[in-house]
Amino acid sequence: PNTKPLGLEEMVRQIATEVTDTALANYEGGVNADDVKDIVNPIMSGFRHEVTELVKSVKPIVNTIVIKDKPTKTLNGVQHFVFPKVLGAVSQGVNLWLVGPAGTGKSTIGEQVAEALSLPFSAVNCTSTMTETALKGYNDANGNYVATEFRRIFEGGGVFVFDEVDNANPNVLGALNSALANGFMAFADKRVAKHPDFVAIATGNTFGSGATMEYVGRNPIDGATIDRFAQLVVPIDTKVEDAMLESVGLDAPTATKWVTAVRQARQNAEKFGLKVIVSPRATLNGARLIRSGAFTMTEVFDATVIKGCKPDQADKIRQGVTL
Repeated sequence: PNTKPLGLEEMVRQIATEVTDTALANYEGGVNADDVKDIVNPIMSGFRHEVTELVKSVKPIVNTIVIKDKPTKTLNGVQHFVFPKVLGAVSQGVNLWLVGPAGTGKSTIGEQVAEALSLPFSAVNCTSTMTETALKGYNDANGNYVATEFRRIFEGGGVFVFDEVDNANPNVLGALNSALANGFMAFADKRVAKHPDFVAIATGNTFGSGATMEYVGRNPIDGATIDRFAQLVVPIDTKVEDAMLESVGLDAPTATKWVTAVRQARQNAEKFGLKVIVSPRATLNGARLIRSGAFTMTEVFDATVIKGCKPDQADKIRQGVTL
């Protein structure tokens, strides 16, 4: 389709806007827009979550993937809204660098794309101490070649994810340049041609330019390596966050109260320009702590959202949050 269907959140906002406009049509007093937003946003977030749960209970989410020359696949559950773009790129053999905040499901998207394309999947977690043997393998003391998951996917075809690629040793990533661009790679035992169905997906919190205020441990990546990838931003998708929350099994009122608090905190961090990460992992881990029964919701909020914040930052993040 050439037009994007109206999402649930947009529909709820549209309804709320129409109701508000109607209610205020004949109102002649003054209205402070910021005050209205502070009141409405938490209510809307909770309302949207409740409507989402109701819709899911009536109509399960099932996506059928149809790609030319590929078997039709049915994927149950929730996919990120950028999933069709990633699927389209990977189906055409384009290596992707997925950039986004922590906890947005970047690695999961790679695994779902492999499933949709009926391709093998594997991944490696990149670190600054990573060596070339993690990719190329090595010959043991007896001269026998010890293979790697990367070798298996590179030679046999599939989707391989370099998770947290901007945390990797840049020199190791440089070894990938010929593999990704020239169609072959020199492994420890021999040179191997790239399988036609091999595609690499890199995930990171940065675009490869180095550390930021939020992600101080990230390394600058060589431009030649970055050039091997097309970069795509993966922001937080609230429907994926809802699915993560649902998996915990909290009762609806508690789940709604918790996710509303997290999203209000996230809005506050953005509003005040705070370099604070309020990711969907805060939603998931917080829900698990609440389910344990060992913590109050305030304690959970401090442990998963406020953690590491300076007092002045914490005060700003708590604005409008009800626990």
